[in-house]
Amino acid sequence: MPADTSVIFIHSGMAGAPVLSGTPGALIALLDAGLINGFGTGNVDSVVIAEGVGTVTRSAGHPAQIGAVMQLAGATVTGGTVNGKQRVLSVTTTAWTFDATGLPNQSATGAITQKVAPAGWAKVFSATNLAVYKSLDPAATGCLLRVDDTGTTQARVSGYESMTDVNTGQGRFPLDANANGPANTKAQSADGTPVPWALACDGRYFHLILTAGAASAVTLSFGDILSVRSASPWDCALHVYSQALSVLGVTSGEFDMVEASAPAWVPRPWTSLGASTQLGRGYAAYGSVNSGRSGANAGGGTGGHIPFPNGPDGGLYLSAHHLTEPAAGGMVRGFSPGFWCAPQLIGPAVFPRLGFVDAGAALPGRKLRAFPSAYGVFFIDTTGPWR
Repeated sequence: MPADTSVIFIHSGMAGAPVLSGTPGALIALLDAGLINGFGTGNVDSVVIAEGVGTVTRSAGHPAQIGAVMQLAGATVTGGTVNGKQRVLSVTTTAWTFDATGLPNQSATGAITQKVAPAGWAKVFSATNLAVYKSLDPAATGCLLRVDDTGTTQARVSGYESMTDVNTGQGRFPLDANANGPANTKAQSADGTPVPWALACDGRYFHLILTAGAASAVTLSFGDILSVRSASPWDCALHVYSQALSVLGVTSGEFDMVEASAPAWVPRPWTSLGASTQLGRGYAAYGSVNSGRSGANAGGGTGGHIPFPNGPDGGLYLSAHHLTEPAAGGMVRGFSPGFWCAPQLIGPAVFPRLGFVDAGAALPGRKLRAFPSAYGVFFIDTTGPWR
């Protein structure tokens, strides 16, 4: 059975990936590539299907990496199609493979192109260094993300329930004092110095993760959460990180803990009455609900953590990332798609950044990517689906 391709995962180390830096418009260029356009478009030399495996060859090289989602176009085969999204099984310097189960052995014909696949969102409004993004999924809440990328080390972001142009909308969240929304960190210096990044996204939610030194943090997330109820138009969340990127070297700055510098909001309370409200964040630990750092072995936030690995089974234990509504007594609104915490004493040195991790019994058959922080580690599910 072909692999699920609903979740895309891209990062700055891929060939042809956009460069994020402290220059105006750099964040929008990254989001355009990941959400809308993809990147690394090129003609391929051949697509050959043999024993249920498709091999795409391009002598000039390719941007594919194991687990990435590529997109083919222009290919003609008998018995079905190979066009569209394909998850990468293996790579060499000149070829990559995908699951072609059910198709007979053959060589595809046509003017075939490849690229790193986008998540399938839309940019519904734009102006110079301004953009408004929206999920195209019919099941989505319909909320929009406005990005003001006219600055250097920070962009300003806001969520909206609806918009009529790039500057006009209703139901803004949060109701920040700045009309362009709260500041969101994108770079450490106001120049072209590249910032390591990773973007994980499905059709309705994305995480943008930046790195400074050895530490990583989710600095921008937006989209429809995994709600505890169905069909709620208000369960769309925006998370930002406003401290200088260099602060990641001494604190976590993470999505997994409740910090004033890393707040999250939804457009309305769970009752739907009133305006934007802030979310609390945490994860289930042993004997407590921890609002501290995932996988931390120092620096606070270790309450309820057990040893790693877990002695009897050598296991990594995972916890979903809870989103709560403090103004409503801490009621759970839902969970962050694709984001997993570890209620264990792991520390930042066990799992390398972007390293593949088997999710184990918590998510059978899934591969996670690791992101060490200053004190611990968090994980992103890059296999999917998130819903």
